[in-house]
Amino acid sequence: MIRKMAGSFEIERVVPAVLAVGLLVGCTTSFPFALIDGGVGEDVQVVDAAPDQDADPDPDSTAPDGGQLDTGLPDVQVLGCGNGVIETGETCDDGNTDPDDGCDASCQEEAGWSCTGEPSSCDTVCGDGLVVGLEACDDSNTVSGDGCNDACEVDCANGSTQDCNAAGETINVSSPFVDQTPPAGFVQCAGFENTNDNDVGSNWDANCLGTSLTLRIRYWDTSASPWTLLGDATLAPDSDAAYAEQTLNATNHGGSLGFGETQSLKLLKDDPAVIPVTTWVCNSGHPVREYAASDLYFGTQADSDSVVVCGWSGLDGDGSSPCEDHEEILMVPAGFDVCTTDKDINTLAIAVYLQL
Repeated sequence: MIRKMAGSFEIERVVPAVLAVGLLVGCTTSFPFALIDGGVGEDVQVVDAAPDQDADPDPDSTAPDGGQLDTGLPDVQVLGCGNGVIETGETCDDGNTDPDDGCDASCQEEAGWSCTGEPSSCDTVCGDGLVVGLEACDDSNTVSGDGCNDACEVDCANGSTQDCNAAGETINVSSPFVDQTPPAGFVQCAGFENTNDNDVGSNWDANCLGTSLTLRIRYWDTSASPWTLLGDATLAPDSDAAYAEQTLNATNHGGSLGFGETQSLKLLKDDPAVIPVTTWVCNSGHPVREYAASDLYFGTQADSDSVVVCGWSGLDGDGSSPCEDHEEILMVPAGFDVCTTDKDINTLAIAVYLQL
């Protein structure tokens, strides 16, 4: 209590009570020392605390509508990884704690990624040798035409990421395919998936032959997903630079059926200047293993089956056809007695590669 007496103020013992009330109502009450020492009344100040900038002018106004009452206190910022703000000890923060998106659960930049901004935006780094995110490959460079291009997509010897066959040799656009996990050090030069349509062009091998490089070949059973790898082998000697027919030995690297290792694979030159294309043969009996083949044929490691590729089919328009479209890639028993498709398997895909 403050009482005015003869031009001055007298402070009674109730001051502590006033201070207590001031604290309870959220006010800052100032009593200068000058007042206590007999100063003038103008020295007395009672100042309300400054309201929070976020405070509602009428904190109770939203309560009847079910809204949350504004307490007038400062907003609380959530700290820690995943809030989109890069804080002490963090190298990124993309607003979540998911792994394998460039910024891990501890808000550290993951290998193979580069993150910038808040919230962080993370992109893969093509050419660093790490396959992450949506990259299909990463061969430690950004050179195209070597199997993995400058966008870390699998590409072919002809530079395509869609069709490894020679230009103009995609007869059925659904049949060519690019092996998304090619063998290291090789670039795909041809690829086929057999369908009921005309799939194998007459000059696909122009992309694979005519150069002194080691060839590799893989084949799959496509009847179920994922495909089953039946064989994977490198071939010797190297591809003939003269673009000639050649017979090659195989070194197996995997697959459930493999390749016959000696004199296994015969490449038949498809010369587009000659019509009809390479004459096909049908020799009954093993081990010749030639069956309506105008492109290539090979035997399995156990000599149980022969695989043939016949690109000379009924829709090629180049004369009599040795095979139907659905038989252009075919597996038959090695010991067949007559030229027949009995017990055949035509759910096959084949890829051919060149060593870099």
